[in-house]
Amino acid sequence: MEKSKKDKYAIWALTHGGFKLARHIMKELGTVDLYLSERLANVKVPCFRFESLKAKLTGSFNQYRGHIFIMATGIVVRIIAPLIKDKTVDPAVVVLDERCNHCISLLSGHLGGANELARQIAQIVDAVPVITTATDVNDVPSIDLIAKEFDLAIENPDAIKIVNMALLERKTIEVFDPYRLLKDSLPAATATPTPTPTQTLNAVELRMSSPDSSPTVFLGKGPGGDPPANASLAGELQGGHIRHWRAGKPRPYEPYVQNRVGAGFIPARKGCLNSTALTQTLPLQGGQGEGKAQPMIYVGDEIKELPPTCLVLRPRILVAGIGCNRNTGGKEIKDFLLDVFRRYKLSMMSLSNLATIDIKRREKGLIELAAELGIPITFFSSDELNEAKGLETPSNLVEKYTGAQSVCEAAALLGAKTSKLLAPKQAAKDVTVAVARTVCM
Repeated sequence: MEKSKKDKYAIWALTHGGFKLARHIMKELGTVDLYLSERLANVKVPCFRFESLKAKLTGSFNQYRGHIFIMATGIVVRIIAPLIKDKTVDPAVVVLDERCNHCISLLSGHLGGANELARQIAQIVDAVPVITTATDVNDVPSIDLIAKEFDLAIENPDAIKIVNMALLERKTIEVFDPYRLLKDSLPAATATPTPTPTQTLNAVELRMSSPDSSPTVFLGKGPGGDPPANASLAGELQGGHIRHWRAGKPRPYEPYVQNRVGAGFIPARKGCLNSTALTQTLPLQGGQGEGKAQPMIYVGDEIKELPPTCLVLRPRILVAGIGCNRNTGGKEIKDFLLDVFRRYKLSMMSLSNLATIDIKRREKGLIELAAELGIPITFFSSDELNEAKGLETPSNLVEKYTGAQSVCEAAALLGAKTSKLLAPKQAAKDVTVAVARTVCM
């Protein structure tokens, strides 16, 4: 099966010397498209021809994974300048001279893979790889490569330079990574540790007497009140709710949380609050010491108000279970899906796949939506859906017509391999949506 252009490299040559070098590189790289100048008419090989390099490249620049130019760097710079968009989408660009002296990583060194491509080609032709990205030169990790390695989508690329500069200067970076998806990939000397269940805050302290016990929670005053001078009120986490005991009468309570990154009330949500949630769900408002300039990293699927110095990395950990009436249009399904994500303040960049019942395999609207979003869609049989644990709104009516007591909720739960819903069934006229998360705190 032939590769799509997005999986290929294109190699460009203007001269006979460039062509010979291109052939040598192509043998080692595998499937590569060759582009030759019309002036090399006597070269009889399968290739794409161009009379104007600028015109030909303009139409194909973003169709390839990367481009290898065997020509002067100045030519390439002038031609690609108007085609450059953003480091998260630009293809790799590598430039090589005919004498194989230097192989230059020119564009998209990290996310596009130009640095690695330059090293690979340099090894093939015995050239010197020229890598100028500061993190590589100083042998420190770059956050954009780390994000790529762990399949984290970058929401605000402008913040990459802030974090990479902090890595270069060995500055502290405040990291909010509740699911530990970065897997300790940042230098220990630069990143603040993710809060643990035993971390003490100004007004909240969590303590576990054993792995199976409920944590003790010291509470402050409720919403609208001030934090206590001495947080001495105690309660237990039971069934997802914090309860405060006074005169033997339990009642729901919300803890007041205040620490170095700000303060706020954290509502106790059924099935979602655990020993780490109190520390992990704090709003990020900029650390002390460096104020608004504090470099920060947020790794999560929730939409929050964050300072411009915070790099937002979106893990693909959400599964949307979808049910729909026959012949529901893709736009109608998409609009409601977006509405649900807005309602629950979830990022669409964290959506990993769709899930539904197998009788919808040929539902055009669903197929079109999955293709538009560039994500897979998983189909489950009614028997499989009936095995799902954690349903909140099973329906006899749904079971009557589909054989499954739930479609959207069950599909989301099975797709995420969990028993907890992040967003239970939400219904519109012809569409239902539920969301589950593939990882838990």
